[in-house]
Amino acid sequence: MPRDLILDRLFHHAATRPRDPALSALGPDERWRTLDYAAVERRVRAFAAACVAAEMPPGGVVALLADNHPDWVLGALGAQAAGGVAAGIYQNASIEQVEYILRHSEAHLIAVDSDAQWQKVRARLDHLPALRRVVFISGAATPDHPLCQTLEAFLAAGASSESAALARAAAIQGRDLASLIYTSGTTGTPKGVMLTHDNLAWTSRQAASMIKGITHHERIVSYLPLAHIAEQMFTIHGAITTGYTVYFAEALDKVPDNLKEVEPTLFFGVPRIWEKFHSGIA
Repeated sequence: MPRDLILDRLFHHAATRPRDPALSALGPDERWRTLDYAAVERRVRAFAAACVAAEMPPGGVVALLADNHPDWVLGALGAQAAGGVAAGIYQNASIEQVEYILRHSEAHLIAVDSDAQWQKVRARLDHLPALRRVVFISGAATPDHPLCQTLEAFLAAGASSESAALARAAAIQGRDLASLIYTSGTTGTPKGVMLTHDNLAWTSRQAASMIKGITHHERIVSYLPLAHIAEQMFTIHGAITTGYTVYFAEALDKVPDNLKEVEPTLFFGVPRIWEKFHSGIA
């Protein structure tokens, strides 16, 4: 039986539906900029090669401390394609929580999207001996620091490691660790949940089967923290399993406006978001 992991499904879409829309976000000109499945595959493979070039070992961890954005998804999938593990950190995590997760996971790389998030890392650099690179995603300005690198420079550095990255992706097995999901830390120290490639592939397939008639023509809006497995399931794993398009909200307070623009066919909401909708209508 052929391997059927999230990455395999992504590569299948890129091969069979290369021009279909995959990820879309508003640019500085307030227009939606969309990556098709072929572009997503290229970026994922480039990120994986860059991880290899940065000497991230198989099983190494890439942490992501950023708002929802296509680069978050590409970074997580790129880490996994390099035989590594993605570990999301909540955007509102404290300096102490960021330090704990980076130390606990022994993260080799971290992707951030603002100076404010970088400062959380910088404040504890002396306690993070495993950290080798800080990559600024989502077009964030990059400070002059030996560990910091723009996403473009990071990807360019991986050009010579493409074949090694391809070999790593081909060697991935379903039982290999793919993701670390850390709890929010509201009831104590964040706990790391270990999810394998098989975990993600099976769960996303079952989730898709619960929605009768779901197709790759669906549209969703991604707005809840991607550090949470539920949002990852809708924005990354479920999206790739079904092949639908994900639009990224500008911010939480912009969700109602973005919903009107995107007109999603699927919407995942926690109780608080429904309460806000009800309050606004009332």
